[in-house]
Amino acid sequence: MDQTSTVRFRAKNIGSPNIKFRVEGTAEGQEFKFIFDAGESKAWMWLSAIGWQDISEYMQSYFQQFQQQFNGYTTQLSGWTGGDWTYADPTTGATVRIYDIVVNPSLPDSRSNQIKATDCSRGL
Repeated sequence: MDQTSTVRFRAKNIGSPNIKFRVEGTAEGQEFKFIFDAGESKAWMWLSAIGWQDISEYMQSYFQQFQQQFNGYTTQLSGWTGGDWTYADPTTGATVRIYDIVVNPSLPDSRSNQIKATDCSRGL
């Protein structure tokens, strides 16, 4: 059975050790949000069933998972010049559609509004 997950990535300081990013989405009917601040080694998770939690002690494992996924998206977008971008994930074969891409927007530095909005829909 195919499942579709919708995930939104927002990142700041891409390519630096101080990267910050926020991941929001829905998987299997569960809404989730993660905020990572690599420079401060802090992380938070929000699940619709339980609310916000400080997950800084697990920051590295969660961060590496999302960083790897985000790096895959940025690698795929290296030739992007505009519009939507669709490709087959080389590890899973899933169709990935990246859309509503905004590069270098001017946004305030806050946990609720971190930068470079990239929406991703994945058919799994």
